[in-house]
Amino acid sequence: MAATLCSASALAADDPSDGGLWYYTQTGLADIQQHTTGEGITIAIIDSAINPDVPDLQGTNLTVHEPAYCVDPANQTPLPATATDDSAFHATGMAALIVGTGVGAGGVSGVRGVAPASSVLTYFAVSLECGAPGSTGRALRQAVDDGADIVNMSFTSEGAFNSLDAEDVIYAVSRGVILVASSPHDGGASLSAYPIGYNGVVGVDSYGPGGSLSDSVVAADFVDVIAPGDDMLAPDSVSDWTSYALTDGSSSATAFTSAALALAWSAHPDATSNQILQTLAHTTGTDGLINLNTLVADDPTSYPDTNPYITTDAIPSPQDIANATTQTTPTTSTTDNPGTDDPATPTSNTTGLPGWVLPAAITATLLAAAGITTIVLLTRRGTTNPTTPPGGHHG
Repeated sequence: MAATLCSASALAADDPSDGGLWYYTQTGLADIQQHTTGEGITIAIIDSAINPDVPDLQGTNLTVHEPAYCVDPANQTPLPATATDDSAFHATGMAALIVGTGVGAGGVSGVRGVAPASSVLTYFAVSLECGAPGSTGRALRQAVDDGADIVNMSFTSEGAFNSLDAEDVIYAVSRGVILVASSPHDGGASLSAYPIGYNGVVGVDSYGPGGSLSDSVVAADFVDVIAPGDDMLAPDSVSDWTSYALTDGSSSATAFTSAALALAWSAHPDATSNQILQTLAHTTGTDGLINLNTLVADDPTSYPDTNPYITTDAIPSPQDIANATTQTTPTTSTTDNPGTDDPATPTSNTTGLPGWVLPAAITATLLAAAGITTIVLLTRRGTTNPTTPPGGHHG
């Protein structure tokens, strides 16, 4: 999707995106946050480098894991996990959407976090130039060891080799950690799309203001829920992070879903991770759209302690997960011991389409060259203002 530049005046007063904050103003988040803000829940973000110094993230409970799991391909030395250039755009936007304070550059309104009192751990493990096979798998295991309750993975890896192994998923899911992952933007390549294709992972696609579905939803595979993801406000690196962009894609929808689950879990801290997922499954409408009010209000402790997103015909197998399962309750502890496991190549996943997905022919496209990983960070920048935040958003 080509980027389109616009000025603040181009966003009219009747802008349906509310200046990129529609996900907040149109979903009743202001009222919901009077009762739950994600306190006590830790969300790990496995993503790109991040700029923790943007105004939207000041005063939040954000911890950056140093060094990165990505390395310099030339000398194999770990890269810094923070950056101030465009390479930090993606993770910074995900973190702001989860815990943003609403105070933006220059004191104007910024990104309002969905679960602003949650704790966020970030891990730089995703990049086309990462230079470190297995980086996402090691980051996932570290996030689990660091006390993450929910792991946000706003990326997809397509091809014959994938750096996130089924064993890494078992390690997380069996310990009661909720995994949330993005759908590919084209909705296809289903047999090679990971981590969304792994068993027990919540798959997410996006919709925009007024319930307008992204095109990829029509042919989406492995998608369990559709959440706000289009026309979303995000801090931009343009003009030294004093500007904002409107982004489209399942990345933001995934971060929104992770934060929504944190709201529900914070409101019902006695629930297990599986029961939180049960309430997500029970409160998601037949149209697939996440319903924040019912998600947070529903009592998950009445549901069985089983992950509703584990199926019999996917990897890792239900038996492999069950054999390793030790259910845990939310924690906020952090450590700094890098993981050491070496992920292996995944096999295919044959999970079918959810009932609400529109029928479409899906062709899985596998990369021809074995050993080549294509990792795509799934937010697409749609609208950028080079000097000031877009106008029309609510304070």
